[in-house]
Amino acid sequence: MKNYYEILEIDVLASPREVKTAFRLLAHKFHPDKQSKLNVVKDHEINEFRMIHEAYEILSDEEKRLHYDRKLLEHFKRVAKSKGYKLKNNKHKVFEILYMIALSLFSKRV
Repeated sequence: MKNYYEILEIDVLASPREVKTAFRLLAHKFHPDKQSKLNVVKDHEINEFRMIHEAYEILSDEEKRLHYDRKLLEHFKRVAKSKGYKLKNNKHKVFEILYMIALSLFSKRV
């Protein structure tokens, strides 16, 4: 599952303003027109820009972001379960485990 927060290099608790600012900075940095050297734009540059735009489309819309956050949490729960973690009703422990898994999954930058 794509981590839109990592793509925009923001925290999960980022405000709408922080989402917009991050998008603008990254869109400017990775825009194909800015990347092109001798009018040659590589596919990975276009894909990077598309991923940034996709992340912004989801995280800038309150309803889409809420839906995405729920899917992300469910993803983390499945990963936790597959790794043998037992998720009980202890909310603090559940979030601690999910946080550890999230760090391990998304801390490795490509």
